[in-house]
Amino acid sequence: METKEELMNLIREQYSRLDEEKQVAISPAHLASRVYDVLDPTGAVPLDIHLLTLLQLKQMARNICDERDQENQPAATQEGLFEVQLQERPPAERADEKDYVLRQMLALGERRAIVRLRAEAAAKERHAQALEAETESGECGEPGGPGRRRPDGGL
Repeated sequence: METKEELMNLIREQYSRLDEEKQVAISPAHLASRVYDVLDPTGAVPLDIHLLTLLQLKQMARNICDERDQENQPAATQEGLFEVQLQERPPAERADEKDYVLRQMLALGERRAIVRLRAEAAAKERHAQALEAETESGECGEPGGPGRRRPDGGL
C-alpha cells in the first residue's frame, strides 16, 4: 500500500510526463486515471473500490494541479508590485472541471473568462483600502484591548 506522499509523488510524476508531452490540457480526472492505472494495472480491484479510489486520487490530483498553478503565479515584490509573467498553464473551466491548459491553446472564451482576475483584484484592492481606512480612523481598536473580544471569545 502506498503512503499519501508516495501517491502525491506519483501524481506529480504523471503531471510532469503530461507537461513534457505538451498535452494541451491537464485535468485532475486524467491524472487520477493515469495514477490508478499504475497502481492497478491488471484491473483486479472491485468496481466500488476502483471508483472510490479514483475519487480520492482526483482530489489529490486537484491539489497537485493547484500547487503547480501557485508555483507559477507571479510573485509579489517588496514594493508590492507583481512581475509581468504569464502562467504557462492557467486554469480554465472545461466540462465543468478546472483543467490546466497551455496558454497558447486557450480558446478566446477561456481567455475572456480569465479576465475575471481583474474584477477579483479590484475587489481585493477595495477591501484593503477599507481595512486601511478603518485602521487609520482608530475605529478598530487594538486586538485584545479594553472592551474588544477576539473572534474566539477571548479578551
